[in-house]
Amino acid sequence: MMLVENDLSPELRAKLETMSRLSDDVLWQIAELDQLGNESQILTLKKAHAYALLQKRGHTLPSLADLKRPSDP
Repeated sequence: MMLVENDLSPELRAKLETMSRLSDDVLWQIAELDQLGNESQILTLKKAHAYALLQKRGHTLPSLADLKRPSDP
């Protein structure tokens, strides 16, 4: 667990811990979600956690410039 996660509620920590068992494809889907909806803070945290897990698994993450580029139709 990362240091910042120690400040989270046990319920939210448990949700993040379960993400470590998700496939890379699912983690990429979470990390690249475009619309945050009503749970934007939790979703943003999940996206960051997904990216952290993918990086820990040896994946190269997109740069900030890549993330800001509009996707091709």
